[in-house]
Amino acid sequence: MKKIIVLTIMAMLVASAAYALTTVSQGASATIGTAMSIEFASTTDTTFGGGNIVWAAVDPSAGSHIAPDSADRTGLPTAKMDTAVICKYNNTQKWQLKMYINGGTLAGKVRFYEAKPVRGATAGNGTMYAGQPVPAGSNWPFIPTSDTAIYTSGTNDTINTPFGSFCGISYALDPTGLSSGTTATGTINYTIVQVP
Repeated sequence: MKKIIVLTIMAMLVASAAYALTTVSQGASATIGTAMSIEFASTTDTTFGGGNIVWAAVDPSAGSHIAPDSADRTGLPTAKMDTAVICKYNNTQKWQLKMYINGGTLAGKVRFYEAKPVRGATAGNGTMYAGQPVPAGSNWPFIPTSDTAIYTSGTNDTINTPFGSFCGISYALDPTGLSSGTTATGTINYTIVQVP
């Protein structure tokens, strides 16, 4: 009888040990940095990509809206845009795309048209926004000669990572006053900034 009692007690101890639970915990946190970047779209989606915008054999008397010389007829909303920048941002404050032309003899001679930005990595991928980025009441304005906002993000594209907003731009030349037999030059700059 003593033997049976000892075995019963041992079985109870083993059963109790099998149901004991121990839990450990640790906190987790992540600090999210602000991602803000701008880059040129490729020539798959634009005519010139980040390369030079070129007008060839310009006739100064031809008019004020000469599209760049290219295989694709550019400067029209239905064609490939001449160039595009992809703006990426992940903060809740709005961002702006700014642009200006400086240096050379093309300041005050190049007009631009910015299509409605598209949220996505390419022109054909994503949602087009409802806001019109070209300044109100202006059609093909001259590129500003000082850093000027040409687009401000809206509620749907303020946070647009990882693909960004595709901001396509086409150009037209007003050759009035340019000297024949010379090459006119200028540098177009694009910047993304957070709206204060």
